[in-house]
Amino acid sequence: MAYQNIGTPRFFVDHLLWLKTLGLEYYTGGGGGIISSESALIGLNPSQSNIVDYAGGGIPYAFVDYVAAPPIMTSDNKWKSYIAILGHSSASAQAKITFALDSAPNQYPDYRINFSPDTFSPYNGFTLGYNFDNTGSTIGFGFDPSNETDGYLTDFNIGCISHGNYYDMTNAPNLSLTMSREYGGIKEFTTHNGSSMSNLMQDKPPKWGNLGAWELLKIDIEEPEPDILLGDINADGGINVLDVVALVNIILSEGSAEDFPAGDLTGDELINILDIIALINIILSGGREDHLEVAPQSLSRSSRRSWDLKFSYIDDSDLFGSNQMLSQHFDISSSAGYGLDDSYLEESQIPVETLTNGDFEGDFIEVQSGDFVAEDWWYEGFYTRQVFTEETSNVYSGSKAQKIVQTYGYSGSGSWGLERHSDHYLALDAGVIYNISFKVYRNITKEMRVRIRGIDGVPHPEFWEDGEWGDSECRFTPTQDEWYSFEIPFRVMEDTPINSEFSLTIHQYNSITDVGDSMILDKFELTTTNMTTLFKENLLTNDNFFSQVWHKTLGGTLPFIFQPDNSNNNPDQFAIAKFDPNSLKATQSAHNVYDISLKIEEVW
Repeated sequence: MAYQNIGTPRFFVDHLLWLKTLGLEYYTGGGGGIISSESALIGLNPSQSNIVDYAGGGIPYAFVDYVAAPPIMTSDNKWKSYIAILGHSSASAQAKITFALDSAPNQYPDYRINFSPDTFSPYNGFTLGYNFDNTGSTIGFGFDPSNETDGYLTDFNIGCISHGNYYDMTNAPNLSLTMSREYGGIKEFTTHNGSSMSNLMQDKPPKWGNLGAWELLKIDIEEPEPDILLGDINADGGINVLDVVALVNIILSEGSAEDFPAGDLTGDELINILDIIALINIILSGGREDHLEVAPQSLSRSSRRSWDLKFSYIDDSDLFGSNQMLSQHFDISSSAGYGLDDSYLEESQIPVETLTNGDFEGDFIEVQSGDFVAEDWWYEGFYTRQVFTEETSNVYSGSKAQKIVQTYGYSGSGSWGLERHSDHYLALDAGVIYNISFKVYRNITKEMRVRIRGIDGVPHPEFWEDGEWGDSECRFTPTQDEWYSFEIPFRVMEDTPINSEFSLTIHQYNSITDVGDSMILDKFELTTTNMTTLFKENLLTNDNFFSQVWHKTLGGTLPFIFQPDNSNNNPDQFAIAKFDPNSLKATQSAHNVYDISLKIEEVW
């Protein structure tokens, strides 16, 4: 059983309260019934009362729109956001709670507490939901009466509205944790005659309307006859073992629910063993189950809860994230230590410049008794194969091309093709993203490789492949007897020294060679690009503890909704809390790994 155990904690951080505290726009509009104060709805103070006036056939609805939280997504592409309406009377007012994103209605959270789409909530108290299928720039909260003609059944009360992203710790805290219940609002003193007296100042959160904090009160609109108490079979005003005996006798005598309505505890219009079980459960629980909520709300949970937690082996990406700035500028020379998913390419206004002659004009290799003479391109091969190159009419678009043909086979694995090296290295600029493209025609289907290498210790460039920066080479397999179009961006690291040189190789890679194997290269181009590298996320959207919790609570000064165990959604698992000042500590325990400690206190 979970009870009050601490599992993996969850922080519901109020995006709207954060914006309001910073003096930024958070409220974008509203309408319908008059809400006493739109600004008062934001602040995680559910003990106040914000009344939506009873419409009484006038304006039978109310809505408010706010700036939506950032589009942080879960692993299954759900919007990792939450909504909370605390201290409401949805059940008694028969007010339906609805949500809209960018004015598109019927946007419901996947996980819900006390929320029923298309009707009012079954309980007064609070509603909380999280994870949406869609995102938006604005989120709307609607409060529509079930009876659109007559309006709300009573005035509709709201304590506060909360909306933002939630953050789950990556693991449960260490076993050396402390959970406390404090009664600091009780002062004891001794009188002159030796009597001990206590002064109770504040031992629990103030009520949310007429309910205790996080309490849910079920409202039965269709009440049974006032003179009938379900379970009170003998009509003596109480529920006890005598009623069990009486109910058994009714069943044995085949009595009906119509004749004995107090015995139909399950509401199925039958009296049978199920009603006996329900009656026994009521007695064991201390009273009629449906009426447990009528206990005075002054008896609700007392004490101030606090949690002193420590977490070990938290990865730096979970603690701080990749980018702690609002901008998304990414220095590609500093890519070491970053994950492959931390950055992406985006078009910019940088002009494109073609750096090579795409038609291979003058770039031919002539074979003369094994001596290779070339202007830019050299034959590259292993095991001293005999090859020849020729200008060929088999070109891509009427221009000259480069052709290489193997004159004898080799049973081992090797590479052969073209290379720019020695006096014909490429001169590339640091921090620039280039694009390489060409056409290739093969009379066989074998793997090829394009490789760019820095010379004399110069950092190798990285190719952009499958949505991420990778190695300084990439491989591909052209289809036999068809022109294959190859194109890929690559980046030169920003810490590359000035006037650095790079070799470029295009060759068949590490496979058996047969006599007559050939490749024709045409339309080779090396260009600069109009692409820049950016972080995928920034300070506001990166899903890490500092960005989403510590930063957006202003170092722990703003309250948030705390759930000690994110797998337990019972009402007693939630608290409005703050961090104890100066309690957060992060200590590096290994490379890119931290231990953190913090203290959380319930507030009101």
